[in-house]
Amino acid sequence: MQADMGDWGIGDLFYSPLQTLFDDMTAIVAVYTTEGFVLGSDGRGSWNGTPLTTGTLAISPTDDAQKIFSVSTPTCKLAYAVAGFVYNDTGTFSMLRECESQSMASLRAGLICYDYVNDFGKKLQRRITKAIQDGEVEPFHRRDGVSDEESYTVCRITFAGYMDDQPCFKCARIRLSRDGGRLVHEVESVNIVNGNSVARGGAIAPQLAVRGDARFSAYSIGLNTPPTDLATAFTYARAYIECCSDPQAGSVDPICNIIGGRVQIAKITPANGFEWFSGFEPAMPA
Repeated sequence: MQADMGDWGIGDLFYSPLQTLFDDMTAIVAVYTTEGFVLGSDGRGSWNGTPLTTGTLAISPTDDAQKIFSVSTPTCKLAYAVAGFVYNDTGTFSMLRECESQSMASLRAGLICYDYVNDFGKKLQRRITKAIQDGEVEPFHRRDGVSDEESYTVCRITFAGYMDDQPCFKCARIRLSRDGGRLVHEVESVNIVNGNSVARGGAIAPQLAVRGDARFSAYSIGLNTPPTDLATAFTYARAYIECCSDPQAGSVDPICNIIGGRVQIAKITPANGFEWFSGFEPAMPA
């Protein structure tokens, strides 16, 4: 299944009608420009999305979690960011490990972006389903406190970069079926338009910043400046993540209470592939 995200705008609250923003379990920003992509995340990692009843939490909460990773081959210069379920409580199942494995297993010569992300999502969905069947991961249920559509989401992996020098801007989403009985996967596509972006995390605080609310005025310029090159895309990504991480953000949007920590931002260009922005690298390996 493929969903086109380029038509899901949020109106005049942001500078671009192509801007899309969803409630999610972390802060992720991806921006396309003609110079290259920018991909950013927060660093809060208190992930234990499907606790085992008899398990003991093995993954300690951290503010330095790495959520952005690269896939680099001579013909593939991609980065991906992981949001949603990441570990079970015992640490025996890791989405980061599974994504790394599937990101390479799905690579084949001549693949276009959609086919690659679709194959990745299919393999990941099957792996999670098997983990549930084996008792390694408990079944997922609809989440409360987010939009109706997002309440079905288990995890979403955002891809940005190039395959055979062609821009790739898509997401693999693993979600519950509408009847809640099984997991399904789908590919979400973002229009390749200069300055087009996807921001997931808190919605209310960034909207208030754009409107000029004094509590979030530090982020207003960054969020109101069209990110049409790498420099402005970096500024936009940083402003969005830091706005969601602001101590006051949680008081207006509960989603922001689980967003914070070290801001991590990378760029992906046709010439140089994946590179971290200086000072915005992860503090520790995944």
